[in-house]
Amino acid sequence: MTVFAIGDIHGNLRALDDLLDQVTSAIGNGDTLVFLGDYIDRGPDSKGCIDRILDLRRTTRAQVVGILGNHEQWMLETSRDFMRHSWLLGMEAMPTIESYAPQAAAKISECLAELGPRIILEKVQLPYELFFDAVPAEHMAFFSGLRALFRAPEGVFVHGGVDPANGKVEAQPVDHLIWGVE
Repeated sequence: MTVFAIGDIHGNLRALDDLLDQVTSAIGNGDTLVFLGDYIDRGPDSKGCIDRILDLRRTTRAQVVGILGNHEQWMLETSRDFMRHSWLLGMEAMPTIESYAPQAAAKISECLAELGPRIILEKVQLPYELFFDAVPAEHMAFFSGLRALFRAPEGVFVHGGVDPANGKVEAQPVDHLIWGVE
């Protein structure tokens, strides 16, 4: 049994496909493919990357595990509170929004331009529902089902980091596992 780990795809479907083309022939029954988070943002095709991972889960003989990255964590927080803009402003989220719903990206960009500095200085809402309504339910289930860590005989897999001096990984703060140890 082998564990393959892939980190920080950031919406780059071409690079993901290239990497998967190189490793999928080596993956067999009992193997595990761990994605280490940050599937979205920055690159042009976050939607395509999630489609590819979900298709891989359906077609491969290996276990496919998804780890929660800080980009997905902040996107999920925005999905619960449309006045939280850290994902949009701090994570280069607009390419993700555009990959799922170009009209949502245009409207949100328009609202940002109208609000100017008020977006930071005041509690204002953006029309994120235009984006989240366009995200397929299967994709939202994928994001919601991501875990902070995966333990295998070969090691512990997280997005951010662990502190070996801080006891069992499972007892460490989730934000450390996602963002890294301070």
